[in-house]
Amino acid sequence: MQEIIMANMHNNPLFLVAQLVGFVGMIIYFFSFQTNKKNRILILVMLSSAVWGVHYLLLGAFTGASLNFIEVVRNAVFSRGEKLKRPLVWAILFSALFALTGFFTWIGILGLGTTVVSILVTFAFCFGNTRVIRICATISAITWLMYNASELSVAGTITEGFALLSLMIAFWRFDIRKKPQVKEKNDENQ
Repeated sequence: MQEIIMANMHNNPLFLVAQLVGFVGMIIYFFSFQTNKKNRILILVMLSSAVWGVHYLLLGAFTGASLNFIEVVRNAVFSRGEKLKRPLVWAILFSALFALTGFFTWIGILGLGTTVVSILVTFAFCFGNTRVIRICATISAITWLMYNASELSVAGTITEGFALLSLMIAFWRFDIRKKPQVKEKNDENQ
């Protein structure tokens, strides 16, 4: 695989530009889950998705590009939070867009996987709390890791590895570490 990547870098300067753009998306995405505010997560993921859309276009990975550009709009809509009217309608609309995109850019099982996790994350952003969002993002990161490897996205593969690390840190900070504190407070009240 390393030989294929090196050959692409030497023969196609656009491939190197695509990787550099991907590293910018990686930095933004890494910081997105280090907040415990749903709206901040959505805004940072929205920015990251826009950068990733450009990255995948430069690689010629049209499923990834299309899904990411739809994610930008989806996250903008869902960032309205409680002000969003008819969230189920929006979730169904975006899920249909993802499904159509997956159908028209079909490249095989990995394209189907990225489409399915985009739909899953849509419902998590629409109805889930930050913990549910992190759980769905973990499933998404694993699926995108495989997609990125298949599309020779060096930045994407590294990003999903870092995303998994970032998510594990966030689980520790917001879900695991806080539980003993709640128990200690209950013990003090008794």
